[in-house]
Amino acid sequence: METGLIYLGGEMVMNALGYGLVSVTISDTSHSILNILKGTIFESTTYPVLIKFMDKHDIKNTIQLVESVINDIDKDIQKINSVHLSLEGVLEIIYKIKDELNNIEKEVSYHNDERYFAYYRTPYYQPFLKNIEELHNILKNRVDFLMNILKLHI
Repeated sequence: METGLIYLGGEMVMNALGYGLVSVTISDTSHSILNILKGTIFESTTYPVLIKFMDKHDIKNTIQLVESVINDIDKDIQKINSVHLSLEGVLEIIYKIKDELNNIEKEVSYHNDERYFAYYRTPYYQPFLKNIEELHNILKNRVDFLMNILKLHI
């Protein structure tokens, strides 16, 4: 089966990844998220609100655990339609979290490079944090749902 991702205006319209590719894609995206967290958020002492938010919601650990669990799922089990659909749902939310983190990274960069008196002001990242909080809750629900589906097949 030929597969791929189709994006329209930055939104994922159709996700038709092959059975083995979903876990690989989740792993790659997770690494991208962890790199963003490492670079923009956790290595910066300038924005303690970001660090506090990420620690409060345990974003870094959640992404690492989701990646690890998905990599541990046997490839034959990933071929089961309900498992595959659930994995695609997890992937979709991970992409959205990555997009929000990219938005924060862009906002912080724009704030530092373009805004007057940036040192005395805070970047406008609160809407992105709110979105991440909502997406994090959805991710937890989808991972719970995936675990329940896996219990049926193991």
